[in-house]
Amino acid sequence: MAPNSRLGDYGSVIRGVTFNAEKDFRPHGFLGSIELLRSNNIQTNSLFLDNTYNLSIDKVEQKQILVEGDLLICMANGSKDLVGKSAYVDKQISGKYTFGSFMGAFRPNNSETGLFFRYILQSSEFRNHINLILAGSSINNLTPSLIEDYSFKIPKTVDEQKAIAKALSDIDELISTLNTEYSKLLNFKDALCQDLVTAKRRLPNYSGDWSITSLGDVLDYEQPTAYLVDTTEHLEQGNVPVLTAGKSFILGYSDDLIGVYNNTPTILFDDFTTDSKYVDFSFKVKSSACKMLSLKDSKNNLLFIYTLMQYLPFAPYDHKRYWISEYSKIEISLPDYNEQYAIADVIKNLNSKIEILRASILKYECIKQGMMNDLLTGKVRLV
Repeated sequence: MAPNSRLGDYGSVIRGVTFNAEKDFRPHGFLGSIELLRSNNIQTNSLFLDNTYNLSIDKVEQKQILVEGDLLICMANGSKDLVGKSAYVDKQISGKYTFGSFMGAFRPNNSETGLFFRYILQSSEFRNHINLILAGSSINNLTPSLIEDYSFKIPKTVDEQKAIAKALSDIDELISTLNTEYSKLLNFKDALCQDLVTAKRRLPNYSGDWSITSLGDVLDYEQPTAYLVDTTEHLEQGNVPVLTAGKSFILGYSDDLIGVYNNTPTILFDDFTTDSKYVDFSFKVKSSACKMLSLKDSKNNLLFIYTLMQYLPFAPYDHKRYWISEYSKIEISLPDYNEQYAIADVIKNLNSKIEILRASILKYECIKQGMMNDLLTGKVRLV
C-alpha cells in the first residue's frame, strides 16, 4: 500500500448540469435531448433508471455526459444521510445520461479503476469523512474539492486495485442474485397466499363451501393500556421489543419487565390505520391505538385469519378508531378447521424459506463489509 493519497490525485469531480425545468425539459425520446439523473436515482449504491427526465442536449457540456467508470455522487440534499451516496456507471449507462446540479461525478484518470473507487466511496471511512464535513456546515452541500481532498490508502499498482474491485464485485453480484431471489419469493408468497385465503385456489383434497362470518365473531380484542411503555426513548438493545403495527414494527427495546404482553401469538392491530402484524413473541407497545386480537375459538387458525386480513378491501378514510365501529363487522369466508391449518402450514413454510434467504443476504453483507475493511486498508493483501 502507498502512503495516504488524495482522491483528487486519481481523478476529478465534475459538477452536474444547471437547468430550468420549465424551459429545458423535453419529452422522452425527443431528438436533441438526453436523459437526466438526479439524487433519487441513486438507491442502495446502485442506479435506478426509472423516474428520469429528458433534458435539452444544448444545456449539457461534453464532460457532463456520464461514461463507464464514473462514480455518480449526491452533492446536496435535504437529508444529510443522502449526501455523499454514490453509484457506479457501467457500460449500459455510458454515453446515454447526464446528471443534475445537485450531483457530481468522480471521473478516474484511468477508467479501468472505476470499480475500485466505487468501493472507496462506499467505505465507512469515506462516510465518516462526509459526516465530518457536514457536521461543520449549516447546509447539506459538498463541493468537488471537499470530495477530492479525501485521504486514503491505495495499492501501488492498478492490477492490485482491479483485483480488490473484482473480489468485492463478485460478492456484490452474489448479494444481488440473492436479493432477486428474495423479491421473487416474496411476490410468489403474496400471490399464492391471496389465492389460498380467498378460495381462488384450493389445496389438494379440500373442497366444499366456506362459511360466512365476521372478524368480530372469530376475534377477541384487548386494549393495550397495561402494556404501554412509559417513555418515548427506546433502547437499541434490551429484554423486551417495543412494537408498533406500522411499517417500522420494532421501534426499539425496553428493560421494563412489568406489563409485558405474553399471550402470543396475537395480531397487533392499529385502530387508526388498520395496519396489523402477526406477533409470536412477548412485547410491549408504544401507542394506545393498538389492540391485541386473539381467537375466540381454538377451532380457527390465527395465522390464516391474519393473512386473510392483509387482503381485505378496506381503506381508512378518516382519523378515527375502526375496530369496534367498522372493521370487526367486515364479513369474511372461512374454511373448516383442517383446511385453515393446512393453508397456515403452507404460509409457515414460505415464511421459513424467506427468513433463511434473508439471513443469507445479511450474512454475505456482513462478509462484504469485513472484506472492504480488510482489503481497502491493506490489512489483507490479495496474492
